[in-house]
Parts: sequence; C-alpha cells; structure tokens
Amino acid sequence: MEGLFLVLLGVAALISLAVGIWWLVAAFKVHVGWGIAFLVPCVNFFAWIVFLFKHWDEAKKPFLVSCLSVFYQTALAGGGIYHSFKDIERQRAENPELTSETLVMPPYFAAIEKLPLVGDDWEESYDRLVAKRLGGEPEEAESAEEADEASETVAEGETKEPQSGLGKIMAKAKATLEKADARAKESGAAVEAASEEKAAEAKETAAAATKEMAAAEAKEMAAAVTKEAETKPADAAEEPVVLDGNYPKAPAGYRVLSLIGTENRRTAMITAGGGKSHLVAKGDNLTVTLSDGGSQAVEIVDITAEAVIIQLRGKATPMAIYAPKPKE
Repeated sequence: MEGLFLVLLGVAALISLAVGIWWLVAAFKVHVGWGIAFLVPCVNFFAWIVFLFKHWDEAKKPFLVSCLSVFYQTALAGGGIYHSFKDIERQRAENPELTSETLVMPPYFAAIEKLPLVGDDWEESYDRLVAKRLGGEPEEAESAEEADEASETVAEGETKEPQSGLGKIMAKAKATLEKADARAKESGAAVEAASEEKAAEAKETAAAATKEMAAAEAKEMAAAVTKEAETKPADAAEEPVVLDGNYPKAPAGYRVLSLIGTENRRTAMITAGGGKSHLVAKGDNLTVTLSDGGSQAVEIVDITAEAVIIQLRGKATPMAIYAPKPKE
C-alpha cells in the first residue's frame, strides 16, 4: 500500500511540473514580458490572474489541466488521510495501550516521508496529528537534556503543560537564553571583581611609590642640611674676619661708587670688580659679576651713611662695603 501511495504522489508531482511548464510556454508565446513575470516571485500570482482573463484563449487549456491537477491532489490527500486514520484506529483496537512510539506509521504518511522535498516541519505536523488522534497524549521529552529541564521546571513550582513541536522549540530556546543570561551575569561579576582587585593593587602601588618618593626627598633634604651645616664653619674659617666698626670688610673688589638718599630711603651704586655696576636698595637680592669672571649672590642687608651692608650666600656673617671718604 505504501508503494501505491508513493506512485500516486509521484504522478501528482509530475502533473504539477508539467502544468507549470505549460503555463510558462503559453506566457512566453504571448510575449516575453509575460514569461518573465511568471518567473518573478511575489509577482507571478498576480501575473497569472491577469494573464488568465486577458489571454483566455492561450490560458484555458493549462487552466483546465491545473484544475484537474488540484482536484486529483485534493482527492489523493483526502483519501490518504482517511486511510491513515482508519489504520490508526485499527492499530488502536488491536492494542489499547497504543502510543505514538509504538504506532506503525500508516502507508500514506510513510510515502510522504520518503519524498525528497519533505523537511522537519512534516515530522512536527505528523507528531501533532498522531497525538491528537490518540487522544491528545502529551509528547515525551526527546532527549535527556529536555527531561532535565522539565524536572527543573517542576521543581521550581511551575506547571508544565503538554507541548507541541513548536512549543518544544520555544521552550528549548528560552532555556538556552536563560543559561546564556546566567553565564553573562557570572562573567560580569568575575570581571568586576578582577577590576576591583586590580584597582586596589594599583592604589597600593601608588601609595608605596609616593611613600618611597617622600622618603627619598626627606633623605635628600637631610643630606643637604647636613652638608650646609658642615660647609658653613669651614667657609667662615677660610674668610679672615677683619673688624672695622661692627661688620667685617667685604672681599676685595667690592666697592661703593656712590651713596644717594637720606636716612629713611638710601640707595647705592656698587661693583664687585667685574666691570658692572649695580644700583641697589635695602632688601634687594642680586647676582654681581666678580673680577675673575664668576658671579656671586648678594643680599643687601642695609645701607648706612658710610657703608653698604651685604650678606654673601653661604656666609653666616654680614659684611660691609665702605664708601670712600671724601677728600678734604
């Protein structure tokens, strides 16, 4: 019986193919544009309707054959389904505990399954049809993974209803999305923890570096203070202190060229032997040019009627540059 249904289905397919080619030939005979319109998806149906009414003489024969083909295929499908239902009832009468697993596929459905263009949708449709025919029994899980998911759902207190083939696919996709979401959350938490750990390490490293820099600066400052304390007594010992009044005389080369002003505000013109003169006032800090080409930092401590009191950098004792006495 299965072979007979397979032959009948093959004849239906050949008739459909022949009618389709007949329509194309008729369309191209009228005009090449009609033939191209028949080949364009989404347009061919409307082109067929217009061609049928506009060119009835060329379209009537393939149209009539198309009607006979549709009638033949409808009768074949109706007869095959009726015969399949009868076969299922017969098997159910012989085995009252018949299930979709123990059911022998009816010949018509077996013939359809062997067709080369039948896909997965046919299997899902067949499963739903058989389950409905056997009293709407729920389909069992197709794999151990689906069974585990079903047990987890029941454990969480959710009610799991019988699912069709499409329902199974949707449930599986939902479970996959939930797992992916959980993994993404775990990955995000791990990344956040790693970022916090790295930030803490960077903070500790920066604190340690700052502490080391502060310690190094303190050490350098202490060394500088110690060196200055050690060098000051030596410098004082190198320079002979020649007292003249209250201050020792400034080194040779320092001269007062002129004193200007009154007691409240005096200025002076001094030189250190380097050929450059400097106009100074009390509190000034300047660098003077020495006779040997070098330079010396000088602070103007005071300007009196007789001298300019200076303090050289690195010297502890102020010195006096006395103005030349006027000639009598």
